[in-house]
Amino acid sequence: MQNRRQRSSSAAASSPFALQKKEDQEQDTIPNVLVEKQVRFVDNWILKYHNEWSGLTLNTFYQDLSKCALSAPQYTRWLLDITSTSIAVVEGAKRTADIVRASVPDIEFPLLRIATEDARFLTEFAILWGLDINSDARLSSPGARLVQLIEASTAPDAPPAVAITAIWAYMLATWQSWELCCSRGEPIPAQFERIAQHITRKDTFEGIDETERILDRLFKSPEVGDQFEKAGKTFEEIARRSAAVLEHTTLMSDESNIPVCTCGRKGHYPGQCTFKSHI
Repeated sequence: MQNRRQRSSSAAASSPFALQKKEDQEQDTIPNVLVEKQVRFVDNWILKYHNEWSGLTLNTFYQDLSKCALSAPQYTRWLLDITSTSIAVVEGAKRTADIVRASVPDIEFPLLRIATEDARFLTEFAILWGLDINSDARLSSPGARLVQLIEASTAPDAPPAVAITAIWAYMLATWQSWELCCSRGEPIPAQFERIAQHITRKDTFEGIDETERILDRLFKSPEVGDQFEKAGKTFEEIARRSAAVLEHTTLMSDESNIPVCTCGRKGHYPGQCTFKSHI
């Protein structure tokens, strides 16, 4: 992990988002191994919600992707879901930026620009694939549930920590998933490689890293109250619902666009299955 960038702005010391120039300068001289240990809540959440996190970042979708095992309908369904979700993330990031700005006028929410660039890239990519975003971009049921969570978590009256966590968790999980996919050393189809290169670009990592610092200071503030627990549950649900989108893609029937459970029956997912072996 690279050293954290020094911020050019600072906030009032009484704010939960307070960023002190001296502290930032000291952090830039800390060895990488110590910098990685600063944001303890990230490690704690990943350990606590290990099943949900690994179910997303190590999803079989990425194995199917590397093996070119996705059919055209599966690829189209996934592309529509992530493109539509990215647009919802931008709107959520705008609301989150307003929440942050209301608390600390000197701080810009670092993920708004990144989310906007992602949505623009994916929209253009989907159009090149031949999709009409305005008419075709209907979310799958799992995709709709993910978007609903993002919208609710970033509502104007949402707690700052919850709103920030929702956008940050989605972008962190997406970045980590593609980073792990690329690090396996297996060839990735050209169209997916373009997406992977964009998602894992340096700016994305730096925006995620910078947002972690904001959350870290917020969680250490005495005014945080129960926001830490609520933010943790948001982290869990973002991972769970994002994984469900990928499962929908890999389990859907190639012929009828209907999901196929591992029991062999169509129309539902393993988590919804009432077959005895799945209970």
